[in-house]
Amino acid sequence: MVKSLSFLKEVRDTDLKLRIKLNYDFESIWSIKGCSMKKFLFILLLFPKVAFADVDYIANNFVFLYSNQFNNNTFFDTSDGKKFTGTYENYTSFSKLPLNIGGDIFSFFDYVDTTENEEYYFEIQPRLSISKTFDKDLEFGIIKDVTLNYQINKGNDYEAHLYGMGLDLNIPFLDFSSIGYYYKTTEYDDTTQSSLVYGKKLTSNIQFLGFIEYTPNSIFSQNQIYYQLPFKDIDYVNVGLFWNYYNDTKNNEVSSVPQLMLKLTYD
Repeated sequence: MVKSLSFLKEVRDTDLKLRIKLNYDFESIWSIKGCSMKKFLFILLLFPKVAFADVDYIANNFVFLYSNQFNNNTFFDTSDGKKFTGTYENYTSFSKLPLNIGGDIFSFFDYVDTTENEEYYFEIQPRLSISKTFDKDLEFGIIKDVTLNYQINKGNDYEAHLYGMGLDLNIPFLDFSSIGYYYKTTEYDDTTQSSLVYGKKLTSNIQFLGFIEYTPNSIFSQNQIYYQLPFKDIDYVNVGLFWNYYNDTKNNEVSSVPQLMLKLTYD
């Protein structure tokens, strides 16, 4: 685990060299069981820089979570309740690319360490902005923009593809918020999913972020509140709490777990 996490710094420091020399075996990368953590970190760290030459904004986070309370009865839980998660997140917003495409993309990669095993999971979520792509002002009431959305979720034994639309909203008292409606396909079944994402800067040092996902069989939500430590000349170290909530309404199984969080941010 320590060896895997120490690789994060190695990837960042050698970014330019890797972009020039890296030659992916995409077939092996696509199968999580047959790939290493390093290859997936290459994808998530380098993809925004390779694909988007000109961007409006890029944000990167390294998030580390720990709890010993995962002792419920859902697929999130472990035999002894203990779980460590290391996550790399990237958000990239762009106005105009070739073909006049505007929008944003959010991606993250999870490395999960439990008593039983190690797990890997990632999501990539590109959105096409109608207002940016067609230079149209779509603001009306609380509606800020309309988006066309795609999402892929992939883990050790799981893969899902989501296709849908969304609305960016201007909701009072929130800094940002958006809703999405998706048709979701997996190897097990097809369903629909509704999503709400939101965030608010409560003070100059305290931030609140979260989302809620609803399907006919489940409710899934993650919320985090964190404090930026007042280190001199360092503005990227945050500590806080991360709440993971999952309700399998079909089988009446619930997991509600607080986790300690360390979050490192850089642009």
